Amino acid sequence: METIDKNTPVKREATQSSPSIYANNAEINVTTWDFRFRFGEIETLSPQAITVAERVRVVMSPQHAKVFSRVLAENIAKYEQAFGEIAVEGLEDAKEKKTTQ
Repeated sequence: METIDKNTPVKREATQSSPSIYANNAEINVTTWDFRFRFGEIETLSPQAITVAERVRVVMSPQHAKVFSRVLAENIAKYEQAFGEIAVEGLEDAKEKKTTQ
């Protein structure tokens, strides 16, 4: 197999079957063999139920998911350097609960 340099440019081409979507909800499931991401859009919120319209599912190998998480973290850091910290409601409460358990 041919070795490809990490600096080799990637040429992306949009197709009719690759639409852009909006997602404000994500679910991650993990198996021994892969990571499964389900992205959707919250349609209704009520005390009885949250209705999410699933828009797309993405399945990755554990290795690809790990690299993806690193690249995502790097890009979030760059964004925050340029525009300021991204505030996430309830994030500090979740961190506190995790450390006290």
